[in-house]
Order: sequence, then C-alpha cells, then structure tokens
Amino acid sequence: MLRNYTPHPIKFYNIDNCYVGNYGKLMLKEGVKPVMILPTEGCVRVETMEIQIGNIEGYPLVMMQPKEPFALPEIIEKDGYYIVSLMAAKAIKKYRPDIAGRFLCIAGAVFGENGTVVGCTKLARV
Repeated sequence: MLRNYTPHPIKFYNIDNCYVGNYGKLMLKEGVKPVMILPTEGCVRVETMEIQIGNIEGYPLVMMQPKEPFALPEIIEKDGYYIVSLMAAKAIKKYRPDIAGRFLCIAGAVFGENGTVVGCTKLARV
C-alpha cells in the first residue's frame, strides 16, 4: 500500500502518455489524465544544516546535510510504502536505517506545458 507523506497530492502517469521534450524533460501529452492521484496523509519533515564549503562569484556555496527527520508516521505498516521528499528519504536512511526501506521518493518527473512538475512515472529508493 502506498501512502503519501509529502505536503501535496502526487499524480502518477503512464510513461506511454509522455514524450521527451526540450533538455530531455519528460513532457505530458495533451489531455492525458493521471493513472492515480495519491492524496497526502501527513508530511515527514526534516531540517537541514548548511555547511559553507566555498564561494562562487561572491555567493556562499553550501553543502546541505539533513538533520533527524520528524513527523514520521506513528505506525510503520509491514506492507506499507511511504512517499516522502528526497531530503526526508536521505535523512531517514541516515537516522532510521531500520525503517528506511519503507520510504521512497518520486522519480521520472513529468512536466506540464508551463514547465512545472505535474507528476511522476516512477518511485525511487535512496
């Protein structure tokens, strides 16, 4: 069972309903509806620590490190998979390796006409 722990619904599309657009972006064909829309059930959050590693043209260059995640589901179901942000998945892998295999993030981002992400075609484990 898939559960969405991001702050927004996740739309899943069949890759056959997409085409490769500019810069290799996966674009949604006109008029295509999602195969599934997964509503949000909560939101796993993670704070980040910035470590300055240099400067580029006067602007600080930082490395982002996740801190311990919070707002995890109270019960991790044996047959459940939880979709979270990439940074949250990395934090869970680092701080909670005992449950990390149950947490996924989206992959295969699908873009709409205006160039924004409208959904995905895959899931990924970090």
